[in-house]
This record gives sequence, C-alpha cells and structure tokens, in this order.
Amino acid sequence: MLSHVRDSLVSWSVLTDDVDLTSAIASIRPNLRRNNSDRSTDDQLRVPWRSGELLNLLLARSGRHDHFDVDVPLDQSWWERALLDERRVLLNWSLDRIAVLEAHGANLETHSSNLVVESALWRQRFEETELELRGLQGRVDRVKKLIPAPLFRTVTKRSKET
Repeated sequence: MLSHVRDSLVSWSVLTDDVDLTSAIASIRPNLRRNNSDRSTDDQLRVPWRSGELLNLLLARSGRHDHFDVDVPLDQSWWERALLDERRVLLNWSLDRIAVLEAHGANLETHSSNLVVESALWRQRFEETELELRGLQGRVDRVKKLIPAPLFRTVTKRSKET
C-alpha cells in the first residue's frame, strides 16, 4: 500500500522519483513529539515580522476568491477509495450501534419506571399487612385478658412443651 501512496504522490508531482519514502517512514519513532522546545523565552513566542505582514495582508483582502483549478484531472487511487469505504462502513456501524444503545436505554428507562410502580404497590401491601397484624395482635391481647391467669399459664406451658 505504501508504494501505491508513493506512486500517487509522484504522479501528482508532490514527490520526485528519487525520494525514498520507505526509509523516511521507517525513521519515524512512536514517541516522536512535534515540538518539545522550551518556549519560555520571548524570542520564540514572537511571530516573525513577515508572518505578521502576511496575516495583515490576508485580513485586508475582501471579496470573492477565485476557484483553484488543476490542469490535469486527478484520478482517485485505489487506496483512497478503500479508505473512504472503510470510513463509511465504520460510520454506518457506529450509527447502528448508537441506535441499538439508545433503544436499550429507552427499554431500561421503561423497566425502571415499571419497577418503581411495582415497588410502590408492594410498599402499600406491606403497610396494609402491618395494619392488619396490629389489629389481630390487639384482638389476641383482648382474648388473653378474658382467660383467667392460672389457666393461661397452664396452656402456654403445655404449648411450649410440645
């Protein structure tokens, strides 16, 4: 693929035939930094005066800009088409994945709201059951008071033995 890129750059007159692109690319280190100079001095922070002049000249321009036209039509190389196809595939996959995740999120929100409603119903049932328990406990206590004490002790003693 590297040779096809080099051939395309040579055909567009960006590179000359004698450029050794393989050794140039092989010399790139993974930890290479673009600019690691110390920018603490004022000389490095100042823009050169020619760059400032160019910037002022470009800012002073107004109106339309002519269309840039190349004399020879540039044919698309196979690697450009392959790269664009891969990007389209990745974009479509990403969009599909986003849609699936959004649908899953909506399902989770629906499930969560259903659980909240169900939890409220169970809480209400629990409170009703506790109220019924207190009422029954009061009835049991009233029945206990009606039974004479010696008889009550005898009955409870026998129920503990069995």
